[in-house]
Amino acid sequence: ADETNEPVVSDSQEQTPTESLEESIETQDTMEESNETTESTDPPKSTEEQNEENLPEENPPEENPSEENLPEITETSAPAPSKTVEENDNEENAIVSTTDSNPFNLLTPDIVLRIFSLLDIPELVNLQLVCQEWFAYCRCDTLWGALYDTTDWTLSPPPMELEEATWYDLYRLHYVKEMDQLNTEYYVEEEEDEMQLLYNLLQSTEEITPQKLRSLLEMEDFVTSLQNGDDMVLTFLEMPTTIVAMMNLLFKEHHDPDNIQSQRIVHIIVQTLVSGIITDVFIINPDLLDALFDQLDELDLRGPGALTKGGCIAKIISILFEKFTTQIIGHLVGRETFIPTLLFNIHDQNLMEILFKFVDCDLSHQWLYEADLMTKLISLLHKDEPIETQDNAANVLVNILGLCQAWPQSVLINDMLNNDIITGSIIGYMESKPLTGESIKLGLRVLIAILGLISDELEDPPVVVTLLANSISFFAGLLQNSDEIEKPESFVMSTGPVEKGFGFVRLGILELLVSLLYTGFPIVVEFMLEEAVFTIVLDLLFQYPWNNIIHNQISQLYSGLFCCNNPEVIQAVLVDSNLPTRIAEAHKNENSVGYLGHLRELANELVRASKMCEMIADYLKGLPAWQSFVEQDLKEFNLIECVVQDDYLDYENQYFQEQYDEYEMVENPDSDVVISEDFESASSDEF
Repeated sequence: ADETNEPVVSDSQEQTPTESLEESIETQDTMEESNETTESTDPPKSTEEQNEENLPEENPPEENPSEENLPEITETSAPAPSKTVEENDNEENAIVSTTDSNPFNLLTPDIVLRIFSLLDIPELVNLQLVCQEWFAYCRCDTLWGALYDTTDWTLSPPPMELEEATWYDLYRLHYVKEMDQLNTEYYVEEEEDEMQLLYNLLQSTEEITPQKLRSLLEMEDFVTSLQNGDDMVLTFLEMPTTIVAMMNLLFKEHHDPDNIQSQRIVHIIVQTLVSGIITDVFIINPDLLDALFDQLDELDLRGPGALTKGGCIAKIISILFEKFTTQIIGHLVGRETFIPTLLFNIHDQNLMEILFKFVDCDLSHQWLYEADLMTKLISLLHKDEPIETQDNAANVLVNILGLCQAWPQSVLINDMLNNDIITGSIIGYMESKPLTGESIKLGLRVLIAILGLISDELEDPPVVVTLLANSISFFAGLLQNSDEIEKPESFVMSTGPVEKGFGFVRLGILELLVSLLYTGFPIVVEFMLEEAVFTIVLDLLFQYPWNNIIHNQISQLYSGLFCCNNPEVIQAVLVDSNLPTRIAEAHKNENSVGYLGHLRELANELVRASKMCEMIADYLKGLPAWQSFVEQDLKEFNLIECVVQDDYLDYENQYFQEQYDEYEMVENPDSDVVISEDFESASSDEF
């Protein structure tokens, strides 16, 4: 027997729970017949007959007997060891006992069922796990039939598909059916309560506060009704007070970027405010537009959540401007704080995108001009401003000037080209003491962008060209000596060490001089000649033999010079810089350098210029080194480098013909390929 005092059953005697329960009941009846004295209140005494029948000694009753009636406990008074089923095959009604007496085994099935009937259903389910005998009791039809009859069912019994279904199975299926019905009713009732709460909030006459609006947006029914286009929800959202509450919740309340619910509310508000229904309400009600731009004026885009708030208000204004361009411009004309607010938040890329959208529409140029947009942007290029603000202002100016190129007749372009205050402010910003490399580089970027607005239709030089031409001396001085503003470090190249880098400031000055020269106004060349700019840049070319970036800029500068219509200026530059002789001597240098290709380009352009101008030709004829270089070295390099022939480069290129003759087709008599006579006699024109 095991520790639970269960009857030991052999493998051949396994029975179902119901059969086990019936056998257990018969066993209890046998116990009653063989122990008629169990109902007595006196303690039982051990007898030889009881020992022979191998019955366990009964425990004392609940009453406290006197010590005189207690049996003497000795070694011989201990119960006999339990027997296995195999040893008691002939004793069908005997109860297998264990070394420990178990009072439960002495109870009749009726008593056990009465006890179990007092338990609740979870306890009955748990008792099934104790032992096989208890499992049979807990599945007894008598027990579950009584439970089923005493339960107040609200639904009809479920259909039973099994023929041998028990009361336990019927109770379980009926219970599951009842619980499913209760859960369904609960959720339906809860949903009805939420919808009623939603309608009560929408119909409330109380003031709509951000807190009330937040509670609405957190309700799933509200979002679902909004997506489904519920009339009551849309009517609620179209109210101006609701729109103002949404803007207050969006821009004045804190939104945690890590909180999904908070970001969900932000998304719902933005999508609602940019919807077609709400944007129409904005245009109909100018007070709402004022409320929107008031939010922009009060917005702190340097505090927490600035990126989210800036992106939201930029999207709302952008959608309104795209749909109602003229109405928005007309509204902003009378609002003087809009442009200053944008420039105050110049660090915010989202708001700058709004400004770029306005500039990209020619309808807004007159308003932007009257609002002094460009002048206010230039005023941010001041050394008293933080360097971040200066850099942002320069970037915004360059982007705006690039957008304006699509409208060459725009008032904004005319203002930039002919406003001496704007150009003078930029030049003064760069020349102000102490000189700084950052301020000069930012000013150069803006000036180059302004020069890009000049069209070929202009006959007279604009103010910006005149002022820059008068400032060439300042830039020429920086080309010669930029140690005060930047000190490029030395570095090592594959060709050898470089003691001092060229620097970004001087590179920017070269770009400015090239842009200024290519405007085509004679005043620029005259000032460059006066300040010996061409000689300075040629010296820089030889000083930095491997900096191909500056070689390209210097080559463009001389190409622009050769295109001018003033031979005297060209000859003066050639004399001052000694360009022809230096080109010829550079090709005799045995050291490897990187500027020879650019020098040969300049040499070919100089040859063309001499063909066009007799004054230049006469000057070059007086330079023996140049003439020798043109007739020998330049001609040979032009053949090798396949320089395109034109009317001014009259030489015959036999290089390719000679190479072609080396690969002349030879007819093979053994080959199957037949060359027709027509092909052999075909002229080159036919090809």
